[in-house]
Amino acid sequence: VGHDEPNIKNSENTALFLSSCFEYILSGVVLNAGPPFRQNSAKNWPFTLTIAAALMITVYMVVGPAHWIKKLMELSYMEWDYKLLLIVLGLAYFAFAWIFEKYLALRLARAIGHAKQRITGRAKMRKKYKVIREEMWKY
Repeated sequence: VGHDEPNIKNSENTALFLSSCFEYILSGVVLNAGPPFRQNSAKNWPFTLTIAAALMITVYMVVGPAHWIKKLMELSYMEWDYKLLLIVLGLAYFAFAWIFEKYLALRLARAIGHAKQRITGRAKMRKKYKVIREEMWKY
């Protein structure tokens, strides 16, 4: 290995890079929570288009990128079974993250909040926009 040019082209780095791409992209989908700060994904077409394009590019880099892309991104050769495994891992990550965000995150946050309140003895400060929204809906 030369000191001027690091040797980073290997299957571990390729797998880590491609699986991380799926994680980052799909985290954006899962954490796109909606109001009051973000629009629903169906209405937010730039976001949806960006996610779709990023996923297509990532799947392309997994399945069979052109030689120049492999060289540019320093991707190593992978067997088809391994390529399929990376795609399945991306889907599994999305499923687990979505289930956690949809069904478990709020419960966990509430449990932590209650525990913190019991330990410190101080009540939680409510978000101002929620208080204002509730006040607006009263009238």
